[in-house]
Amino acid sequence: MQHDIQSAADYRLPKDFFARMLPLIRAIRQANLTPPMQTKNIPLAVTIRRTEAMPELQAILQEHDISARDFVMSLTTFEMTATMSDAPPADPKKAPKLNRDNVRLIQSHRALTQALLHDMDEDSEKLQ
Repeated sequence: MQHDIQSAADYRLPKDFFARMLPLIRAIRQANLTPPMQTKNIPLAVTIRRTEAMPELQAILQEHDISARDFVMSLTTFEMTATMSDAPPADPKKAPKLNRDNVRLIQSHRALTQALLHDMDEDSEKLQ
């Protein structure tokens, strides 16, 4: 699991991340789909395979020109970076080193960060 955490911390979000991800998340919501959720107990590879195994989701990802791997990695990296930027861990030595470009991207687009987090929260509310 530590490898997955560091992989997500190292993954570089594209400069057009928000322009691509906001419409994608909204399209997934409009289709009433719930993508597999990444949790700390499930390896990234499993979440990616589960995402690939959803034909309806795959069709939307293809329409938005993003692979299942990039979708899972982007959202995992985004959530990790946004969370750790807003509330740094108590022991920074144990925390993964975040990609500085991702931190800058998120910090320079606060409104878009909040919009995407809001849209993602609406997806997770369906599960409760």
